[in-house]
Amino acid sequence: MAFMGEGRLAVLDRTSKQSTAEVSQDDMTDKSSSKSGQQQDVLLVTQDGELTERLRAGFAENGHFAFRSLKGTAAGIEEWQADTALPTVVIIDLKAALPEDFAALERIKRARFAATPIIAVTNYLDQDVVRRLVQIKVDDWLPVESGFADLHKSCERLVRAPALERRVREAVCYSFLPAAGGSGNTILAIQAAFQLLAEKRQPAPSVCLVDLNFQDGAVA
Repeated sequence: MAFMGEGRLAVLDRTSKQSTAEVSQDDMTDKSSSKSGQQQDVLLVTQDGELTERLRAGFAENGHFAFRSLKGTAAGIEEWQADTALPTVVIIDLKAALPEDFAALERIKRARFAATPIIAVTNYLDQDVVRRLVQIKVDDWLPVESGFADLHKSCERLVRAPALERRVREAVCYSFLPAAGGSGNTILAIQAAFQLLAEKRQPAPSVCLVDLNFQDGAVA
């Protein structure tokens, strides 16, 4: 008998070093894409000039986001220290999905940009790339040749998603093994699951109760 509940992951905010990377910012509009009325902005990290100009033109025409670009790689954003607040959404071009790019993306996702939605774009997608993106827990993936409409739709969805839904959450597993038949193992597991659900904390807990006795399971 086993069940899984949500755990908590504490993330420390690390102070980054000064960077020599080239940063450009376009103040597009004060119009907001959120209900709060605050200005939303998108930071693009890439060495692809064509991608930068394509997104700059798209966001300028759309007017829902301010657009910034950082000329460099995923590793370069680790050393980037902005004088203002962090961007609302980050789009990172992983190019050929090199191991060092994934390592850098994982570090920034766990540190300063832990609460910032990140969209990864790559030239291709295979099993290894999918596995690494799932492990890092990026918020979305798109091919680098995607049109502006697809990238904009992803940004809008991530901005509107409640912050709690974007939190990094890990499952905690508890197992109940009976010493003998009729010892109350099933009752204990069920009551423990209900007790976890009754906890008053944020985010609200969710519990999955699994009966691994496939022959004489009694949970149902």
